[in-house]
Amino acid sequence: MKNIFLANSLKEVPEIIFDVFFELEKRERFFYLLSSRPNFFDRFKANWGRAKKMYFGPEPVNYFYSLLFLLLLPFLCGFYFFALLPLRYKKGVREIICLGWNEKIIFSFLAPIFRIKMIWLELPDNNYRKKSSLFLFFYRACIRRAEVVVFSSLSESTFRNLKFSPKKIIKIIPGLKLNQAGCQENIFSSLAKAEQSNFSKKYFTVGVITDFLPPNQIENLFQAAKICLTVIPNLQLIVVGETDGVASRDGQEKKLGWLAKKIGISNLVWFVRDQKNLKKWLEAFDVFVVVDESSKMSNLNVVLKVMNSKLPIVGFSDCGLDDIVLEKKTGILVVANNNETLALAIMELYNNKRLRSSLGENAKEAVEKKFNLNEMVVQIETII
Repeated sequence: MKNIFLANSLKEVPEIIFDVFFELEKRERFFYLLSSRPNFFDRFKANWGRAKKMYFGPEPVNYFYSLLFLLLLPFLCGFYFFALLPLRYKKGVREIICLGWNEKIIFSFLAPIFRIKMIWLELPDNNYRKKSSLFLFFYRACIRRAEVVVFSSLSESTFRNLKFSPKKIIKIIPGLKLNQAGCQENIFSSLAKAEQSNFSKKYFTVGVITDFLPPNQIENLFQAAKICLTVIPNLQLIVVGETDGVASRDGQEKKLGWLAKKIGISNLVWFVRDQKNLKKWLEAFDVFVVVDESSKMSNLNVVLKVMNSKLPIVGFSDCGLDDIVLEKKTGILVVANNNETLALAIMELYNNKRLRSSLGENAKEAVEKKFNLNEMVVQIETII
């Protein structure tokens, strides 16, 4: 049994990260958790009962809060020195895994004292550009003491462009949890089946799954769809969005509805809010287009689910997909903000059924052999 200390101050942690930690526990990795976020805390407490709520200081969202955090840093280090003391010498903890910005800096001062290995998980959701130069200065200094796990080549290049110099950068491609139970049949499942009957296979269906939040390429896709009509008269576009009624997302959906009408394709665009029955919608698609530009972990997880459904994917290069969507092997990558190249890719897949089938088969095989949760856990276990 190996004891590991886990610290988190992130508001939202992707489901795949929970899956990794729970799988590691099955492999005799024993976690002690400190978290300032109730949802993260409650999730782990329910499974382990070894979670404690702790405060890591204000989130450095701007210069003022960055300065406030750095002023509090000596007191936070002093507090966590005594929190770490029993874990190190009574529980035998020799590794710290940090997820959020604050704890990474706090424990970079304490890890050398206790001779504990520090591992930073740098999720692709992190936006370094929005942090103040003051905070990034300390972040850059502290990262030299850590082994950093990144989840895409885009994140890796971002580190190098920002001149971060960690002890070691390790790239691990996210993996999908296979053999998940299918969603339970309920009223929503019936709704999905009923709506699917409207999307007859006499149509060539391009599917999208998005949270509607920018930056995205939905407008580019709408323009491409209009171009495609000259070759694909039976085209239809299904946009599956978030099920939660968040005001900003509602506004984005309405704006996109008006945009589709303005472009003249409103009759072939369907907006659906039923991600809980994702598998049923994937079965209705012929081609899947990745419209989200940011390579968030949740987006990558959706792409892996699509690949596991044997769907050919069209995505955009330099948006974090290059490690998963391999050109003409598991999908097609095109240049962003160019509706003509996007339209050409969709039309190529429409005209070449054999290519669609080949890309879909290759994508599923890649998930089963390479981009699965087991492979991801093995690599993280090796680092630990």
